[in-house]
Amino acid sequence: MPRSFFSQAQDNDLVQTAERIRDAANTEITGLAPYGITAADVTALTQAIDAFTAMKTAPRKAAAGRKGLTQTMPERIRNTRDIFRNQIDKMMTAFKKPNPESADISPPE
Repeated sequence: MPRSFFSQAQDNDLVQTAERIRDAANTEITGLAPYGITAADVTALTQAIDAFTAMKTAPRKAAAGRKGLTQTMPERIRNTRDIFRNQIDKMMTAFKKPNPESADISPPE
């Protein structure tokens, strides 16, 4: 394959091509020894394929995660308001003045 194929290929095509090369190398690993290709090289190729696949899908996964979090925001805001109304406000009643209109505020002189 010409070098330009790899620079112009789509992500999925690159993965499929690399997997075909890996599979062929696994089948012919003993015949590749004179060319300096070892099982460790094939393992490294497998790891590179896996890393590339993970990087390829990372932006999509991040966007999906953000979308999921954004969709749960109204519920989380509602839950937080409920905590303030039903728990924190009730805890503060112990500090409420019995007659707030008769506060000890002296007029300025």
